[in-house]
Amino acid sequence: MMAHARWQVVFYRTASGKRPVREFLDSLAASQRAKALSGLVMLAEAGYQLGPPWLKKIEDDLWELRVLAGKVRLRFLFYVEGQRCVVLHGLKKKTERLPQRDLQTARLRCRQCRAQ
Repeated sequence: MMAHARWQVVFYRTASGKRPVREFLDSLAASQRAKALSGLVMLAEAGYQLGPPWLKKIEDDLWELRVLAGKVRLRFLFYVEGQRCVVLHGLKKKTERLPQRDLQTARLRCRQCRAQ
C-alpha cells in the first residue's frame, strides 16, 4: 500500500489474503517493476489529474493506468472510492484492445470489493 498527501493506492486482496497485483509486480523484471511502481506513485500523487496518456477511463467506475516499460505496455485496472484507488488487476498488454478476460477479472474483483 502506498499513501501520499491526496490519494491512497491499495492493492485488491482476495478473501484468502492473496494480492494478485503484488504477485504480478513480483513477476516482472526489475526495470519493468521500477517503471510500474513509479506509475503507481504518480497515481497516488495526482489521482485523476494524472490524465492522458497515463490514465484512461474504461467504463463507469473502471480506470486503466498505462505504463510503458521499454517496449512492454503494462496496464493496471482500478476503481476509485473517495480518495482511494483500488488496483484490481495488472497485465502486460499485447494487443490494441484490452483483452476481455482481463476486463472480466477486474469487473469481478471490483464487485467482490464492493460487497465486503
